[in-house]
Amino acid sequence: MKQLMNASVVGERGREILYWSGGFGFLLCEEVEPGYWKIETLAREEARHWCEAKLTASEYRDIFGAA
Repeated sequence: MKQLMNASVVGERGREILYWSGGFGFLLCEEVEPGYWKIETLAREEARHWCEAKLTASEYRDIFGAA
């Protein structure tokens, strides 16, 4: 699940990976069991809150431009 077609990894913490896909927007993928993933779409604001909570200030700044 590290690679999702036509999507870029925004951030990763533990068993969660946040992707950006131009066609689908933000996708939050969580490994619920080895090899099984739950995927949900997030609005930009929800993705921003996820990043604030999960990423370092530096990582957040690289993605959204301000801390």
